[in-house]
Amino acid sequence: MVTSFDLAVESLTALTTTSSYREWARSRGADVEAGLAGLGFFDQTHGLDASIAMVNRHRRRIEEFVASGSWRSRIEGAIGDALVLLRPAQPDVRVYALVGPARSNGSATRFDGRGLAFVWLESWLGPKATGELQDCDPGTLGAAVAHELAHAFRYACLRARTRSHAPMSTTSRRSGPFAPGRHCATRSTTRVWLCGSHSTSRHTRAFPRRCS
Repeated sequence: MVTSFDLAVESLTALTTTSSYREWARSRGADVEAGLAGLGFFDQTHGLDASIAMVNRHRRRIEEFVASGSWRSRIEGAIGDALVLLRPAQPDVRVYALVGPARSNGSATRFDGRGLAFVWLESWLGPKATGELQDCDPGTLGAAVAHELAHAFRYACLRARTRSHAPMSTTSRRSGPFAPGRHCATRSTTRVWLCGSHSTSRHTRAFPRRCS
């Protein structure tokens, strides 16, 4: 089972200062903390204020990208394709789409037996969009997500052998759903959207293409 979460708007709102973002991450729970720990957010703080200030210099451009929603279908497609390949296995994997401190465009880690994949949206604004951030081509986002999912699935499969709370992670620094508060649970190729009190289901098929 793959469960995906859209934290794009709320993470960008929180990313005004290092302390406000840290407070938000801790309020969001262990998975988000584990993802940020994999980037050294809590213990490798040198230059962190500068990188967050850099993200904020391009806040309007990031807001426009998040609001466009163009990244959602690429993430969904990568999840759908990965599940087709992994059937009938059902590892416990979660995918988070959020804005972060400009330290990666995609990463994966393991926490409490779960495989976690993270898509850092500030890095996917397009070639030469900012001249400061990674400016990866969003057209390659699907393949980058597939790469992180491969790590996350592998981490989830480790739970049969060990169940550690200490995160282990990979970060793609040169490679990377869902309206605010929306929760998307995916099983096989069926995606169920839960938003407030309304829910619908649909089948998705996509063929995503990775940021080099």
